[in-house]
Amino acid sequence: KTLDVEVGDTRILAAKHVLTYGGNLRFNRFDLTIAPGEDSRNEGGAYIQDEILLHDRFRVVAGARVDKFSSIDGAVFSPRVAAVIKPRPDQSVRVSYNRAFRAPSMVNNNLDVTIGTPLPLRAVSQFYPNQIFLVPTHAVGNRDLVEESVDAFEVSYTGNIRDRASISAAWYYTKFEEQIFFTTTGEWTTAPPGFPALV
Repeated sequence: KTLDVEVGDTRILAAKHVLTYGGNLRFNRFDLTIAPGEDSRNEGGAYIQDEILLHDRFRVVAGARVDKFSSIDGAVFSPRVAAVIKPRPDQSVRVSYNRAFRAPSMVNNNLDVTIGTPLPLRAVSQFYPNQIFLVPTHAVGNRDLVEESVDAFEVSYTGNIRDRASISAAWYYTKFEEQIFFTTTGEWTTAPPGFPALV
């Protein structure tokens, strides 16, 4: 069950600023048998952005967001800034940077389940029958995970050719830190329980 409350507004100030601001609160309640270690999680955030029209051929967009997740310590700050230059009315160059975060999910933190990984017995030995053995694989979460972050940079160009065609090109660079993914922490060094013996 999720209850989400969001508010936001946009105002024009001094004919040169388009100010957007708002925030949200989210309350999550869970009942997952595969992640029994937790049953609730809350998060909240606030943001503000100003689009500044410095000239009819140049504008800057700058903003920031602050989020707090109950699953991590401290708040996280996400800045963003972009500059749009129009050397001609039918051309534009955009340069931008932004940072974003993803908090670990309740399953990332609290997963606790055993699944069967199919293993064809013939892959072990040709003397086994042509059957599948389900190797027990225990998957567990990690309560010490921190937020995943991404820094993104972009330079792009868009132009119009004689009002007949559009051309665009973009360069992106993305940097990830503290990525959250499944990883192997152990492996069977002896036959798992129930593994058939060669006769």
